[in-house]
Amino acid sequence: MADGEKIGEKPKSRAVSPINGQPVPEGRPKGVPNKSTIQFREACTNFINYAAPDMVKWLEEIAKNDKGKALDHVYKFAQFCHPLLARTEQQALDRHGKPTDPVGTETDLAILKRYGIDLKKMEKDEK
Repeated sequence: MADGEKIGEKPKSRAVSPINGQPVPEGRPKGVPNKSTIQFREACTNFINYAAPDMVKWLEEIAKNDKGKALDHVYKFAQFCHPLLARTEQQALDRHGKPTDPVGTETDLAILKRYGIDLKKMEKDEK
């Protein structure tokens, strides 16, 4: 009996290679980064620790002329050390499991119209 198996429980079948018929290794557990990702992040951290004093001087020089550009450089470099999380959207469902109206639908426009606000006219006026 293998580790973690209970009496009377069928063992989990592992995937088999179509080439040689051998069991396919289970691989890395979910959520564990691969070696190259770990090494890259460590390299970025080491680079920042080594070059931080020079980077501060360099960013101060850029900021003298354009503070926004200096912040943009910091933002872009930071993404290498710590990538942004994926963006997700949520949609509200009613009690029947159907999607509810998102903001800006006909319902909201009808409320604005009741108060005499015409968005189409406002958009034309802005142009």
